[in-house]
Amino acid sequence: MKFLVYFILLIHSFSGDCQQSQPALHQILDDKSLIPLICGHRGGYYADLPENSVSIIDFIYGKLNGKPVMFEIDIRADKEGELWLMHDEDMSRTTNGRGNISSKSTKEIRKILLKDQNGKITNEKIPTLKDVIKSIQNKNIYLMLDIKGNQFINVLEKIKQLEFDDRCIVLTFTHENTNIATQIESKSLVSALITSKDEYDNFIKLGLSKEKLAAYVTDKTPRDILNMLKSNGYFTLSDPREIWNKNTKPLSISYYNSFVADLNLDVLVTDFPIEVSERFLYQNYLETQIHQTHLQKFKWFASQQYDSLYTLLHDDVHYIHSNGWKESKAEVIANIKSGKLTYTDVKVHESQTRIVDNTGVVTGKGTFYVSMDGKPYAFDLYYTEVYVMTDEGIQLISRHACKY
Repeated sequence: MKFLVYFILLIHSFSGDCQQSQPALHQILDDKSLIPLICGHRGGYYADLPENSVSIIDFIYGKLNGKPVMFEIDIRADKEGELWLMHDEDMSRTTNGRGNISSKSTKEIRKILLKDQNGKITNEKIPTLKDVIKSIQNKNIYLMLDIKGNQFINVLEKIKQLEFDDRCIVLTFTHENTNIATQIESKSLVSALITSKDEYDNFIKLGLSKEKLAAYVTDKTPRDILNMLKSNGYFTLSDPREIWNKNTKPLSISYYNSFVADLNLDVLVTDFPIEVSERFLYQNYLETQIHQTHLQKFKWFASQQYDSLYTLLHDDVHYIHSNGWKESKAEVIANIKSGKLTYTDVKVHESQTRIVDNTGVVTGKGTFYVSMDGKPYAFDLYYTEVYVMTDEGIQLISRHACKY
């Protein structure tokens, strides 16, 4: 299938490791072609690999071929202050160790092995925060830090020491912790939870710019507050919590599209970063290809390129004109050949392409110059075109126009 071949080539066009310094996080988020930035929750839900591990980060990054990606990681300190990737206070769920990590020495923890997400013991050790940052320093990777146990100063000093603070966002879920994190000298973004007007008012009172402060929003966040956050330029992030809601497989691209659009997100946190990233990349690719094809189609009509039109038109196409006249695929081609209806030019004034799963909907406005039985006409039309993906590639299955 041609469109799949093109997409595979697109995926592999991303470069791998980059030895130069990476852009700061706020610069990545300013690049709207990369939005939403996909973030893997605890790395991601890939059962044969441990959560919060170097191996899961390497696995996902390799699958995405160097595309910018973020990882949400959980950080806890042992009794000596060393920082480790660990979600639970008790180590028994994710490792072969027992007890609270805060009660263990660094030497003890170095002997403990991680479990994969099926509960099987692996040969992989628990990574320190330093281990992780050193392994990703030259990669197109950003970190979302969920800091446990009031270790904000310790963590932010560590990432600053490792010159990685401008590639991190720090999660805070209380106003008290937001205050603590934003008062520490760091280039990191700090995320504040905003689900109510009171939380929004506290957020604004901090008086910080989008280079320092971002908003974690949910479906409880009022619409007017979402609009105010975006009008003031703040970045927003959220997650659909797939595994929490017992969805052990990625959801549809339509779901993720709606989730991102409804909350106007810059960062989407997901348990399935590989699939979700590829789906958004695929969607962006389809949007571009369908939009270009829709414009090229008008040139094919004007130059009477029958073979190209024959391939483009679906066998079940409904080609409906502004006067209600409906043509089939065979009729479109036959009427152009006979001169019953020919196109001399089409000037598109505006157009927009939307993708829903594997379907593209183009809405546009233009002036159509045609000849009907040898007599010239010009029509100002609104039009809607629906494109589908088939083994033949992109095909037009429905078109409807009306005058304006």
